[in-house]
Formats: sequence, C-alpha cells, structure tokens
Amino acid sequence: MFIDIHSHVVPDVLPFGLSGDGRWPRVEPDGDHADVVIQGNVFRRVQRASWDLTARRDAMAAHGVHLQVLSPMPELFSYWAPVGPARRFCTALNEWIAQAASSRCRIWTRRAR
Repeated sequence: MFIDIHSHVVPDVLPFGLSGDGRWPRVEPDGDHADVVIQGNVFRRVQRASWDLTARRDAMAAHGVHLQVLSPMPELFSYWAPVGPARRFCTALNEWIAQAASSRCRIWTRRAR
C-alpha cells in the first residue's frame, strides 16, 4: 500500500476579505486549473485535483497511491492576520477539507484487534 503523506489541497472558494485586507488569499478557478492570488498577484496555478477530490482520487489511482494525508497549501495559512479573522479563515479552511473528504472520498479506518 502506498500512502502519500505530503499532499496539499486548495479549496476552490476561500473566505477571503474578512478584514478588507488584500493580503487574504483567494482562488480564481478557470476550468481545470485555478490561480491562487495573494496581494493581487498570481502566486501559483493549481490543477483541478487541488480542489476536486474526485479528480484527486483518479490521479492517485493512476499513480498507484492508495491514501493521501491532506493539508492546506501553506501560503493559505495567512500568519500575518490578526487572531480573530485568522481563526475564522482557518476554521473555514479546515471545515472545507473535512466536508470534502467525508463526502467525496472513502474514509479508511483500522479496527483494533
């Protein structure tokens, strides 16, 4: 069994603009790709598998990967942000990952013997 323990996700919708600060990252989907925009500049262009977990599962199968540990792309953490807005932003990011994973991917569990 192959497990990828370093895999980033980028939600297709982010709760940016909490404080009116242009430093909040946003995602601009464009078909099978999306631009991650930070401070008005394209930071990175990502593929659909970054936010579409069905596409991710297909890509995993094509590469023989059985499981992935998902984490947000680090640039989304917004360490510069004040605690309150940062907490709301990160909570929304974590909730997106949890909802996406529970609704679109098979969850594996190991039973104790």
